[in-house]
Amino acid sequence: MIIKKSQIFNFHLNFIYLISFSLILMPFFLISGPFLPDLTVVICAIFAIYLFFKSGKSLFDIHPYLFIFFIWCIYLIIISLSSIYPYKSLESSLFYFRFGLFACCIYYVINNYENFLKYFTISILISFLILFIDGILQFYLGFNSIGMLKPSSRVSSFFGEELKLGSYIARLSPLLFGLIIFLYGGTIKKIGFYLIILLIIVNILTFISGERAAFLYIVFLDLFLIFFIKSINIYLRKNYLLITSFVILISLSLGSSPFQRMFKQTMDNFNSNDQFFIFSESHHNIYMSAIEIYKEKIYFGIGPKNYRNYCVHDKYSQYFEFNQGECFSHPHNNYLQILLETGIFSFIFFIIIFGLFIYYFLKNSFAYFFSNSLSYVKEYKLLLFLSIFISLFPFIPTSNFFNNWISVIYFLPVGFYFAIKES
Repeated sequence: MIIKKSQIFNFHLNFIYLISFSLILMPFFLISGPFLPDLTVVICAIFAIYLFFKSGKSLFDIHPYLFIFFIWCIYLIIISLSSIYPYKSLESSLFYFRFGLFACCIYYVINNYENFLKYFTISILISFLILFIDGILQFYLGFNSIGMLKPSSRVSSFFGEELKLGSYIARLSPLLFGLIIFLYGGTIKKIGFYLIILLIIVNILTFISGERAAFLYIVFLDLFLIFFIKSINIYLRKNYLLITSFVILISLSLGSSPFQRMFKQTMDNFNSNDQFFIFSESHHNIYMSAIEIYKEKIYFGIGPKNYRNYCVHDKYSQYFEFNQGECFSHPHNNYLQILLETGIFSFIFFIIIFGLFIYYFLKNSFAYFFSNSLSYVKEYKLLLFLSIFISLFPFIPTSNFFNNWISVIYFLPVGFYFAIKES
């Protein structure tokens, strides 16, 4: 069979359309569960490898940090192979590099398809509105539009028992606001009212989700928009009292459960029976168990995603009496997990990266704040920085660092940052 060049070209073009369409639908894929997002990441990774082999360019031309990332991925594989549970560890580490390639694929799509950003923005907006309507319905009725019951006092919408609604909204919100400013900055005065409505929706939805970490991230976003984003901060400052009053009134009408969890329960968790705990008794004991396990392998760690294989041992059972002796799948803090599972060298590397990022983030934020210029591109970059900062923030409980779903969330804004960096 003879394949014509035109057929190859059409196949190439169709494959690119498929990739672009899949990325545009990523906000909905993330709601559906882990399978579709991870499938999209794998396809994007294959596409990125194909593109760079075809062009003859190096992946590191996109950003030099990619070289460090891929070296770290090789390191993960080596420590997984040397761990006591290599097969379990390799499940997460062997192909972790695909997330870096996923960011490269986003970079390529953005720089080659001018309407991608517009359609992706619309996709996030629609997903937020659907979740808001469904979440409010679930809060009042106890079940959502497809009959999924509300888990206790917390709203989860289509995420069901996984309780990821707040995390989804809080982590994608800086990217969404950044895209809106980048694409429609010149019409801020016309769309200012809608931005306020969107900010109210984001705050309320995160609040009723009962996810305290996510709510803190939204507070970061609120303050950042007010103090650093010039295109809308004057407008927001004038109306912030109105926004705050409206959110409080709506929240009060939703009942006392969100307030109880966000404020009273949070304070009670820190200090129970005159004993201080890190976040809560359960978090405190998980962290203490992780530190004890870490002492077994200080330099190179126990291997990615291996906490669950160690904490079941009897010598750590004392830390899980509050949970009927059952331990958890991860240490509930990214930096503690990096220290425990990948060792002190990897941990120091992450601390350095976080420190450099904070320096660069604050330097650019304050430089823009004190400048007399207005730049929608710079504001877009700053909000991308905020999105990445939320992922890097160390002083809060987190999901499993090596979880596929959360890894997609972590690397999504990185691809957008790679693309905008050229501007």
